[in-house]
Amino acid sequence: MIHLLNPLALGLAALSGLIVLMYLLKLRRKREVFSSTMLWVKSVEDLTANAPFQRLRQNLLMYLQILALLLFVAALARPTLWLKRARGQARVILLDNSASMNATDGPGGRSRLEAALDKARELIRNMAAGDEAMVITLGGVAQVVQPFTEEPGTLMNALGRVAPTDAASCLRDALTMARGVIKGRRNAVMTLIGDGGGGYLAGLLTQDDPMEFVSVGLGEDNWGIVTFDLRESFEQKGEAQIFAEVANFSPRPVAALLRLVVDGQTIQAREETVEPKGRKGFVFSDLKSVARARIRLELSPPDQLAADNAVEGFVDLESRNTVLLVSNGNFFLERLLGLLPDAKVRKIAPKDFQPGMGGDLIIYDQFAPPKIGPGSHLFINAVPPVDGFSADPERLKNQTVLDWNRLHPVTRFLSLDGLAITETLRIHPPDWMLPLVESAQAPLALVGERQTVRLGVISFDLYASDWPLQVSFPVFLTNLVRWLAGASRGDLSGIHHTGDTIAIPATGPVTITGPDGQAWTRQPDNSHTAYFNETYRVGVYSATGAAVSPQSPDGGSPALAGESQTPVGERLFAVNLLSEAESDITPRQEIVSGEKKVTASIVTRENREVWDWLALVALAVLMIEWHLYCRRAWL
Repeated sequence: MIHLLNPLALGLAALSGLIVLMYLLKLRRKREVFSSTMLWVKSVEDLTANAPFQRLRQNLLMYLQILALLLFVAALARPTLWLKRARGQARVILLDNSASMNATDGPGGRSRLEAALDKARELIRNMAAGDEAMVITLGGVAQVVQPFTEEPGTLMNALGRVAPTDAASCLRDALTMARGVIKGRRNAVMTLIGDGGGGYLAGLLTQDDPMEFVSVGLGEDNWGIVTFDLRESFEQKGEAQIFAEVANFSPRPVAALLRLVVDGQTIQAREETVEPKGRKGFVFSDLKSVARARIRLELSPPDQLAADNAVEGFVDLESRNTVLLVSNGNFFLERLLGLLPDAKVRKIAPKDFQPGMGGDLIIYDQFAPPKIGPGSHLFINAVPPVDGFSADPERLKNQTVLDWNRLHPVTRFLSLDGLAITETLRIHPPDWMLPLVESAQAPLALVGERQTVRLGVISFDLYASDWPLQVSFPVFLTNLVRWLAGASRGDLSGIHHTGDTIAIPATGPVTITGPDGQAWTRQPDNSHTAYFNETYRVGVYSATGAAVSPQSPDGGSPALAGESQTPVGERLFAVNLLSEAESDITPRQEIVSGEKKVTASIVTRENREVWDWLALVALAVLMIEWHLYCRRAWL
């Protein structure tokens, strides 16, 4: 079936009448007298007229000129051959614009996102009559760039608005959106265009999902910083210690050089060989002058993805965390918290707890309030009042540790062998929580972040275990308090992952400026907190405005009402990638989700425009016409 993309051009076919008219009009020439025209008959018989309009005679040149004109007009109408069989298709284009799609492994240094956009444009060009499509991006947050429309031009404009991000892919939310919009539509299909990084379909697809996968990406030469931990040295108080881990995802060994830059000056450097598909740890110590500074780690040599070649953060060993302990009494917990030099602890009974109380961290010991607000929370032997959490009514008995996460900052360098627990809650957490310690039947300790909440859970009573008597207990709890509190002494201050939501204490409008100079303005809510979630590019962001005083006059939790406004000045926070899934840029040709396997397909050109062939034929006709004209004139 042939479809015209520019049918109005057919009106130019009326110009063929002008060609016919030119052959009817009298040719006016200067009169001359000659003795004989016997030798000129053949050359002028088609060029003479003895009346204002002569009878139209058969003329091959005229027919060739009309044919050439009609061919050019047909080319301008842009005829398209529809080769598709199905009509009325509803396609959801899931476009991956996460961090790995910034890899520059394409021809001429083109990024994967540019290649993905080309694939999406080809899908739009293949649309037939009655087809409709929409575009959803996956970088950082699932976003509908263009709802369903049958207009290819509108979809093309939407693709022009797609911007790269340095955030992780959020396919789960995008799939939820896609399933909702295709429900009830006939001949619907979801097309994922990306590199398949991290196997991000694992566990997400069902057999009923009409999924197609279009793979982009050519290379796998990438190595990056996947772990960054900055804390106060255990051996020497007042000194900072930095731990970083470099992973090599390429098929060859790499001599990785890691430079430590403090306030713009390189003070240390380490070089290690990282084996293919391996990882190597780097430790920077003896940082006596680094008590409050801006820290940057730079990795070389350069590779195909720049976002993971540097990390930044801010260390402040002079600040103290405010911790609110809600408990009826726990000797081990109270004693350990009281020994932390970087924490100021306040204890209240559960019956005295009220919404709005808080600090840098709230610890609920065998108690859970009806709901929690933004901030950091640790639940011990209690189920958090957060959507997605549940627990079995019966407790598990006689549990031992099966395994623990050896890469997370909370459990790194720990040994939990031999930990015995007499009974524990069997908690079922939401999928955004990360198990740190697990038994054979249930998670025992978990952490996670969701929007404005940073959460930790220990599923058992400390008295129902021998953990407080083991060396690992004070190290674990110290790391957990520092990780949850965020801006703590001995932990990273002002560092976040791409896609995180940042809570900024404020009493008035706050202006946030990104690393590329783009600015946003946010208003605080009733709790005097402004939230910013546009952290989709790596780098340092600044916040300026009027903020509440960091602490109440008594040094306790941050004041909430009636405080004097204090200028923020320039409050900085760093956003880094630190994602193994995104740093592993190896393109996948198939992705498996449970029993469903999706193999990468090739986007072929189905709706084929043929204007170029018509233009070539018209040009050939003109060449033949010119040849015949010259041959007759010569005769």
